[in-house]
Amino acid sequence: MRSSFLLVYFTFATSSFAADSLDAANLDAQIIDQKPIHAMGCGPIALLNAYRLGSDAWRETAQKVTATPQQGFKYFTKTYCSRFSRNSYLKRRWDEKNGIRPDDLTEAINEFHKKVKLPQVSLKRLFIKGDQSHQDLLLELHSHIKKSIKHGFPPLLSISKFSRITTLDGGHRWAETGSHFITITSIPKELAVNAQNFNFAYADPWLGKLSNTHFTISSSPFFANDITNRKDKRLHKNPTLVVPKTQFTLGTHRLSSNIAQQIAVTHLIVADSAATINIRYQSEL
Repeated sequence: MRSSFLLVYFTFATSSFAADSLDAANLDAQIIDQKPIHAMGCGPIALLNAYRLGSDAWRETAQKVTATPQQGFKYFTKTYCSRFSRNSYLKRRWDEKNGIRPDDLTEAINEFHKKVKLPQVSLKRLFIKGDQSHQDLLLELHSHIKKSIKHGFPPLLSISKFSRITTLDGGHRWAETGSHFITITSIPKELAVNAQNFNFAYADPWLGKLSNTHFTISSSPFFANDITNRKDKRLHKNPTLVVPKTQFTLGTHRLSSNIAQQIAVTHLIVADSAATINIRYQSEL
């Protein structure tokens, strides 16, 4: 039953994109599969996929990183992600057990971009602010993605699974039990002001291919927090948009199937402006 549902949904999503979508510049690019490179490499690999899928200026300037997936991953993680994090005490930005946080990945990208004269990127925290509604947040998310794709840089999306786990004293608490980075490649050009969801296509480094799903507003309660927010790390009720639980595993093998869980849409890394081909670095790359 699940397979039939997914087939119907993906057929619908794909046809809607073909009709009226905003797409990454190079959808024919081969998507990098992280599994042969590193199981915890989704952040850097999502970035390499963004360069491949992006405009000519992004692709050509980033050739030093994207020469081959293995070389690109090694160069980026060793040069820019092995430094100690400013955001996590006594930890390096990326390590083999924990991967990389959205704020650390943003800083590493900006250091690389500064070297090769690419535009800076910004981290968008996709949590409800003040009296903002989930519909407002949905429109804000669409706007951020739209601008970055128009700048030639398919944005990187960070998602986190939050699960209701049993504590040692027999109680329950919500905690993050998995996270992942993907690269967004297509969205609808426009959204209705009262939209409750919207479809999107993405490059998944865990699968090494393009897939489709949708952002939506959760109909059931869950609790999540923003690990990048130094002032408020508390769990809040339904603070984000979500994506379907069946779409991403994110450590499912470690959890019982009857545990309450949601996949929260937490952070987005977007380009601040469009790139131009830098002649100085073309010969070096």
